[in-house]
Amino acid sequence: MGFLKRFLSILSAQPEPCMTCGQSTKEVLVREGREWVRYCRVHLLEEFARGLEKSPYRMVVYEFQPQATKYTGSVYAYYPVSTLGEFNWPTEEADKLRRILQEIDPSQSCQSCGGNPWQVAYFDGATAPWQRGSSLPEVGIDRALRLCTRCAALKMGPVLRENPKEFDEGLYLPYQEDGMYATTEM
Repeated sequence: MGFLKRFLSILSAQPEPCMTCGQSTKEVLVREGREWVRYCRVHLLEEFARGLEKSPYRMVVYEFQPQATKYTGSVYAYYPVSTLGEFNWPTEEADKLRRILQEIDPSQSCQSCGGNPWQVAYFDGATAPWQRGSSLPEVGIDRALRLCTRCAALKMGPVLRENPKEFDEGLYLPYQEDGMYATTEM
């Protein structure tokens, strides 16, 4: 199926079979920022965790926080630094993200498991509550959990599982380069 046709089918929010089990679902895993694959919630989170663990990128994670609006689908997007302008993020925000990413030191070990390199600056919802709109919380990296991708996936899993809405507009895997995760309204 062509890119445009697939994109339009996602936007129409018609249920399709889960790629793994065939259960009808609207939930979507987005690979490489453009490939939409339907999964039920269970398989969506399994595939997301596998993909996140394999990521070579440094990233900042702002823990998923469902938006309180009935008009948008639920999306947890990954933004490579170079794409922030395409999504209308101010230059100051991109610069702030670059500074945080530069402070991630893969020569240090994960704060949780102690065995893997630090790749993720993880801000939970209490430390850095996500705000509506394009604005990074004003919290320094010293308040972040310093995690490897495996431990970040383990920490994100329960939060994503508890989302009352479907990820019908996407749960994104990291792609292209270093970047960040943020709850987004579409």
